[in-house]
Amino acid sequence: MRRHYAAEISDELQPLLADGGSHNSASVGCFCLNIGQAPISRACLVVGRLSSSLAKATLRVLGCSPCKGKSDSLWNRLRRVRLSPVGNPWLVTDPGVRSVITPGSIQLIYEVPSVKFTDFVGRQDVLRELHAFFSISQQQPCSVVLQGVAGQGKSLLALEYARKYHFEIPYYSAVFWVDATNPKSVEDSFSHIVNTISRPGQSPKGAMARIAFVEEFLNRRTGNWLFIFDNCDDLSSFPDIRSFFPQGPAGHILVTSRACDSDQLGEVIPLGPLNSDDAVRLLFRRSHGDSVERNRAHTTEIVNELGCLPLAVDQAGAFIWSEGLGLGDFLGYYASQKESVLRYTPDSWEYQRIMGEAGQDLEGALSVFTTWELSFSQIAGSTEAEKSGVRQLLLLSAFLDRSNVPETLFERAGRTGDPEWQWVVGTNQTWDKDRFHSTIEALSNLSLIQGFNITKATAIFSLHPLVQVWVKLRLNAIERGVFTLKAVSLVADYIATDRNNLSLGDTKRNMLLHVDACVQNAREFLEESSYLVNESLLDATETFGWFYDSHGRYNDAAELYERVIDLSSRTLGSEHVVTLKRMEGLALVRRNQGQYAESERLYRFTLCAREKSTGPKHLDVLWTVHELAIVTRRQGRYAEAEELYRRALAGNEERLGRDHIDTLRTAEGLAIVKLNRGHCVEAKGLYISALHACEAQLGPSHLETLRKAEGAAIANRALGKFRDAQQLHLRVLKAREGQLGPAHPETLKCIHSLALTERMRGFLDIAQGLHSRALEGSQEQLGHEHPETLRMMEGLGVVNRLLGQHKSSQEFLSHAFLSSEKQLGPHHPETLRKAESLANLHFSLKQFSEAFRLHKHVYEISNQMFEAQHPSTLRAGTNLAASLFKLRGQEHIEEAELLCREALKGREAKVEAVNPDVLVSIHNLAIIKSGICREAQTKEAEELFTRVSAAVKEAKEECYYFLLMKTRDLIVQDPC
Repeated sequence: MRRHYAAEISDELQPLLADGGSHNSASVGCFCLNIGQAPISRACLVVGRLSSSLAKATLRVLGCSPCKGKSDSLWNRLRRVRLSPVGNPWLVTDPGVRSVITPGSIQLIYEVPSVKFTDFVGRQDVLRELHAFFSISQQQPCSVVLQGVAGQGKSLLALEYARKYHFEIPYYSAVFWVDATNPKSVEDSFSHIVNTISRPGQSPKGAMARIAFVEEFLNRRTGNWLFIFDNCDDLSSFPDIRSFFPQGPAGHILVTSRACDSDQLGEVIPLGPLNSDDAVRLLFRRSHGDSVERNRAHTTEIVNELGCLPLAVDQAGAFIWSEGLGLGDFLGYYASQKESVLRYTPDSWEYQRIMGEAGQDLEGALSVFTTWELSFSQIAGSTEAEKSGVRQLLLLSAFLDRSNVPETLFERAGRTGDPEWQWVVGTNQTWDKDRFHSTIEALSNLSLIQGFNITKATAIFSLHPLVQVWVKLRLNAIERGVFTLKAVSLVADYIATDRNNLSLGDTKRNMLLHVDACVQNAREFLEESSYLVNESLLDATETFGWFYDSHGRYNDAAELYERVIDLSSRTLGSEHVVTLKRMEGLALVRRNQGQYAESERLYRFTLCAREKSTGPKHLDVLWTVHELAIVTRRQGRYAEAEELYRRALAGNEERLGRDHIDTLRTAEGLAIVKLNRGHCVEAKGLYISALHACEAQLGPSHLETLRKAEGAAIANRALGKFRDAQQLHLRVLKAREGQLGPAHPETLKCIHSLALTERMRGFLDIAQGLHSRALEGSQEQLGHEHPETLRMMEGLGVVNRLLGQHKSSQEFLSHAFLSSEKQLGPHHPETLRKAESLANLHFSLKQFSEAFRLHKHVYEISNQMFEAQHPSTLRAGTNLAASLFKLRGQEHIEEAELLCREALKGREAKVEAVNPDVLVSIHNLAIIKSGICREAQTKEAEELFTRVSAAVKEAKEECYYFLLMKTRDLIVQDPC
């Protein structure tokens, strides 16, 4: 619900408030009148902190009333303050209205969930304690944690505190609510807040930028503000939840949490059960009873039996009213349901671990579960089959991730005609959305699900974490295993049939949570011998492995593939076609992990087995040859990789034709290896040829055509033809934005590649903007630690270094390097790239010892992994020479010269004389030669400088390195 108010001070109050500087801040109850620059006819009234510069009075925006014992004269004048609307009507609920303080207005902001709020019962002592602590605390900002097990009413108490001290006692000028369930929900909440308080077009991008924007907005305001972080139950899912807490002297942070370790977030106010009187009042109001006193004995007995737990009491009251039960009849009904629940509770269930060791906690949780069992029995349906279907749907949902369960999961299963869900499937196997939505809404009304939301694409709902635990508790061991298998099949079938639509951020991340839940349930509820590897689950497990791999979760993917291959080898044989397919899946994972030797071993085993069974020219064999070429190329064995690519290309041309899509993909791979070997002209020719064939066959905007166009752009960049590269990048970007959208991972890759080209052209501001856009999009779509995200983070770190923004550059580059090292290992090419970029930053900061250490590491590993003429090895040698000369000077000048000459020789053999890489090597060699105190060396250095100068003048392209050469200082090159 959104509240915006405005008030203007009438002319007659000017004398009261303008008689001296000390009255420019006038206390009005919990409001502070800040007078704008005098003289003005109407001053600005802004919510602020408590002060006492004038006689105290209270301005009640909703219904003015004086403070007792204070100046009635002042109060009567203040009552004549005229209220005027911000927007129309004066009570604004239009989401388009922006809550920005403007001269002449008061802005009260109340951004909390739209809850249908009835009279709040009990907890008045907690409300007073909470406000007292906020009022006297010297912390900036002050934070308090409402801590307790589920069902204690923490969220409602926070909502009541916000309402009371915003409307009844106007202490806060701004109240904001953040869903702290997980990092994504927090980021979404801040995005919503920013949209509310910002002007059109002003909203920043990225989580940290939004937090900074909110802090800046709050610190510009006068008045106390309150941020509520609700459901902060899983602190381990956050690096540090406190990084989201806005900072400011007028700020209060209120956290609700079940987590015992939430005491690190602030002063803890523990919540226990309601007192008996309050619990009775709550039950009576919820059950619509007609006389508290007449039914005192029954109500007291009921709330005591329920442990005075607010959720249990509230749900019991709803059940009594819904079923028309008398208060005296309820306990008998409850007793039978409690026995039923206890009968389903296995002795081996680690319940104390979930709810805590204390017996009271266990009994309190049991009360909640029993009440949910009553709600479960209320599930309605026109037939027993329909009731059973609804119950099955709820039970199955508990074996998925509890948050963001999409309707589409059930829709696909329902279309298959599963009898359990047949009641929501209309004629001709069509899905009845309305019936499904009404079912979910009914479950929501019974408090069995929460967070029900209908979007244009689908409906989404969530389960309270203890509802999820209750469902599993009420099932026996066999039933838990059955529902685990059902959930695994449900999610795996959805992924397998909808792979192309699972690349966008929210959909992909949410589905990843469901896969995680399925895997965890399998570990807990299936026997170790059959955990995700019984024959009925092999395909599902393989699908999960593929999905983990596509999300950068390589270790998890490898574990699943290994289990599948083990069972498949034992049941089908190690050379069975299905086993070989799964082995190739593991080989791909190992390749992505940088474990190239293991990946190559798997591919070679697969290749040998397939050649034996199908012959050397079978299409499956040619595909394996193509994949093996990739892994050998990644190891820097380019001659061998080129031979494999040529074999696959010849076979595909013979079997499929020159213009078949698989043939063109292999031609693209050959172009990549040519580019890696420094044969940029040949690489460009292969790319252009494949591009023309794709354009003729598939059209100019087909995704395969665009891949070839992007490859041609990269070849042009390597050749120093930056304008041609830029034009191709822009063509690809425009097409991908139109087809896939601006936030699709493939679009973001294109933006990143364009940014690299703009960086080489010397347009660093443009490059920085593109890198920032790519990084923010990748963080939202793929996650902060995905390899693609880390690559884009490195790109932004490099351009920030070139712009002299060393602090942010170090943050990005250090994080990218350490994360890549942790995920992929210290010798992975991606890790080496980031180590080299970080070394260059140390070089720029004149930290030559650290720069030399990293440059040497990169050079030595590159020599081990790649051939001597590999572009990465040549670049690493150039950079090592620069840091060695800076660190050791004359002592190792000949070694630095040798490194530089080797790099120059390798580069001149492959590219044009005016290529930027060649000129950087010549330039650096000239710098080193000029440092040798011999006449002949100095003369050669001047000749080299002259050669570079002439080549730069001859060059038809702008390049950032050409600008650096004017300084006559050593240049370090970044990976590109």
